[in-house]
Amino acid sequence: MNQLQFLTQIYHITVLHIYIGQHYSGKNIEQNFNYILSQFQTRNDWLNKHLSSINQLIEEYLL
Repeated sequence: MNQLQFLTQIYHITVLHIYIGQHYSGKNIEQNFNYILSQFQTRNDWLNKHLSSINQLIEEYLL
């Protein structure tokens, strides 16, 4: 669980990397790139805000 934020970041960076490659091959990726970038920022902020609550839930119900 301690790696949830890191893994979420890696996922979004990987998808963004794919879109950058598509951009260099001539495809219009602006809408998809901005969508994933926005999700990355929103989810990362949410995880930062709720990390202690998430950890508490995990400890109470899964451990």
